[in-house]
Formats: sequence, structure tokens, C-alpha cells
Amino acid sequence: MENSSSIVQFVQFADDTTTMYSCNDFNQLQIILQREGNKVVDWLIANKLIINLSKTQTMLFSFKRGNPKFEIILNNVRIQDQLVTTFLGVIIDNKLSWKPHITHLCSKISKGTAILRFLKITYPKHILRMIYMSLIYSYLNYCNLIWGRRK
Repeated sequence: MENSSSIVQFVQFADDTTTMYSCNDFNQLQIILQREGNKVVDWLIANKLIINLSKTQTMLFSFKRGNPKFEIILNNVRIQDQLVTTFLGVIIDNKLSWKPHITHLCSKISKGTAILRFLKITYPKHILRMIYMSLIYSYLNYCNLIWGRRK
């Protein structure tokens, strides 16, 4: 993949690939991503690899107010621009506020807490601890160095 473009950065995990590029000029950003995205698609086709463009998404990270119209078309398919997406189990929004991820965690942890409250009268502490580790702690611990970091 990396020899398909010398400009964008690639992050790959299993069958997921993320491309990243940073630019201060919005119009230039869109032109470069369009051109480099087509290079990546051409490289994938030449190497007999499949890309599902209907699942492909873009996200523009910006702290400016409003959300500029961001449109990338690859192989005659308009790539969906997202305000929130999931990346390796972490919910990311375009302002990096982490609010959607924390809301998701609160929902999961709330359900785990309710289960523990129900089970505490029946099971001993060592069993409850195992349930806590699987239903609550695993959510708190997963990628907390990324989303849980404060400046």
C-alpha cells in the first residue's frame, strides 16, 4: 500500500486501512486527497486487491465552527463524509471531544453495573470480580491512553 502514495500516511490493522493527510488549505486538501485516493484505488486494482468503496469514509478534523462540505469521489463512488466514526473500537468525532465514545462507555458500564447489582446477592466476591473485569473494566481499560488522556 505504501508505495501507492508518497504523500499520505497509512495505518493498517488486519483488513482495515486508514490513510491520513494534514493540510492548512481546505481546497488543496480536497484536491490532494482526491488525487492520492485514486492512486491508492488504482494500486489496489493493479495488485488484485478489493476495496469496498461503499464502506469507505472520510473525516475532516477541524476545530473551526461549522462543517465544510468535503467531497471525495473515487472510482465514480462518492465517499461518505462522517462526523463520528469507529476506529478499532474507539468512537472518534471530528472535533476529538470524545463525547460519543464516553457516552457509549457509560451505556455499556451502566448495563454491567446493573448486572453486578443483581448478581451480588447470589455469587461470591471472586466471581463478581471476574464479571466486573469482563463487563466493566475491559471497557474502561481499552485504549484509555488515547481517549482518557487530559492535557
